[in-house]
Amino acid sequence: MIRFDYLRSARPALVRRFSDLHVPPDLKGPLFAIAAAVTIVTTEWFIESYRLSVTLAFEGSYRTQYDESRLQLAKTKVLYVGLERVAGLAKEVHEIQASGDEEAMQFAEIGNRLPPHVWLTSISNDGTGISLSGKAIGLAALSRTFSGLAHTRHGYATTLVSANGDEHAAQAGILHYELRLDGAAQ
Repeated sequence: MIRFDYLRSARPALVRRFSDLHVPPDLKGPLFAIAAAVTIVTTEWFIESYRLSVTLAFEGSYRTQYDESRLQLAKTKVLYVGLERVAGLAKEVHEIQASGDEEAMQFAEIGNRLPPHVWLTSISNDGTGISLSGKAIGLAALSRTFSGLAHTRHGYATTLVSANGDEHAAQAGILHYELRLDGAAQ
């Protein structure tokens, strides 16, 4: 007859094999050392794996910060180059303003002294005088230009270099003119 013990479960075969295993006393020391070494190495491997994963996570965050800082540095360099360019342009404009202030005032005064129906297409100072070219509606408007320019601060002596009209402009009474102003402040 088979008896069943319902209070205890039967031990698994593997556990029973290990529990029934008898180690001779002279092998217990070396086996304990091997088991301790395996335990220590396994524990150290888990610790080092954890430390490596933490280090790799830090490295990833530092890499991201480094990439962001490189991007910001590139943007900063672009801005710096732009600022250098703007500063250079501002310096050039300032130098032009400082060097040509008197000449600009002369040109503005000449332009302001032109009578109605007379306009400029170019004005230049060649060092010996000022050359003007432009258009006028009729000789009467062009003649008023002479008196207007004579009453400037500089009292220019105005010389008519040429006045002519082309075929289309002549129908509207438009003349192309060139004037030379002498006595310009040099």
